Amino acid sequence: MKSFEDKIVVITGAGSGIGRALALQLIAEKAVLVLLDKDLEGLEETKRLAGNDFSEQIHLRETDISSKEKVYEIAEWVINTFQRVDVVINNAGVALDRLSIAEVSYEEMEWIFSINFWGVVYGTKAYLSQMLKQNSGYIVNISSLFGLVGVSDNGAYCATKFAVRGFTESLRAELMDIGVTAMSVHPGGILTNIVRNARSRRDSSSEEVQKDIKRVERLFKTSPEDAAKKIIWGIKKGKGRLLIGKDARQADRIIRLFPERAIKIFYKLSSGIRQKSTPKT
Repeated sequence: MKSFEDKIVVITGAGSGIGRALALQLIAEKAVLVLLDKDLEGLEETKRLAGNDFSEQIHLRETDISSKEKVYEIAEWVINTFQRVDVVINNAGVALDRLSIAEVSYEEMEWIFSINFWGVVYGTKAYLSQMLKQNSGYIVNISSLFGLVGVSDNGAYCATKFAVRGFTESLRAELMDIGVTAMSVHPGGILTNIVRNARSRRDSSSEEVQKDIKRVERLFKTSPEDAAKKIIWGIKKGKGRLLIGKDARQADRIIRLFPERAIKIFYKLSSGIRQKSTPKT
């Protein structure tokens, strides 16, 4: 895809972070945007930041991507309104506080899967038939560095991101040579609000939690704007797999060079950076 001009682009999680950065950069490239988020105020702020000159090109929808019915309802509106869809970026995601697999509850795992994995599945399948009918389109699913390697005390989050990776890579294989492309994106540490908004059993205002958040955020070297720029570049180049950030590229090299030792290496790195402070259950 060489140009986004007049292309219909759907972005989830567009009320902040990478989703907002993608919206602002794509609107500058004259795309027509359908922006989705559970946070309507965040969406409205994204539209305000885009400026009045582009207001007619931006369509906002407050929604819950964990609801198949709501995702399909919006997809039906998009296709009926524009008669096509060119790019779908399944970006929305959530995180949990650090919990071991022994500690994390079934309810917490079901919650994170409902958004990080099923939200991606719904957002893919709701538009895929139209793209196949068009014989064109681009589906971008945001996985993570944690979709490349398992990390201690993040088993539930890693599981969702590995699932997104496997789902997207399988889809890419199925779409070979038929005009539709699927790309799996693996950002490293991106300075968004995902850590601050992580679901936690602890008082989020406590001094201990705030120290943990700052400790983690110091590792995040890539801005949402830089991540968005790389994703847009990847779409234009027809990429199927994209690593974002020096940390993601380094992790990928470690995994490929030392597959057996990679988990131990990342365990040592993680334990040296963050001390575990979640309560036992």
